[in-house]
Amino acid sequence: MRKVSKKQSAKNQELAKIKKALSEKYGDRCMICRSESGTDLMHILPKSLWPEYYTSVWNFIIGCRSCHDMFDSSAAYRRKTGLYDHIKKYDSQAAWKYFQMNNAPNDLCIENKKADI
Repeated sequence: MRKVSKKQSAKNQELAKIKKALSEKYGDRCMICRSESGTDLMHILPKSLWPEYYTSVWNFIIGCRSCHDMFDSSAAYRRKTGLYDHIKKYDSQAAWKYFQMNNAPNDLCIENKKADI
């Protein structure tokens, strides 16, 4: 088993607290599709691109595995979740870049799901 550094251990504890708080507030359901299988703690802005938001509470939602995979792989899907407006309150440039708003033709008009935040 790999040893975890004290710094990473502290981050993991913080992430566990965030997940617990979100689960208590919104229940254990996906905040995007609202299924009852919301088990993933999802970074909205990925930690690989914005490590400064690694433990920022506003940068997390609870999601199901399917929505998590689609969110991570498709800017068009990200735009349809309604999370762009939430993120731009905290970092408008990161929101614009990650949600690829310059490539948003008509998909913003197509049935936005509006995540529960």
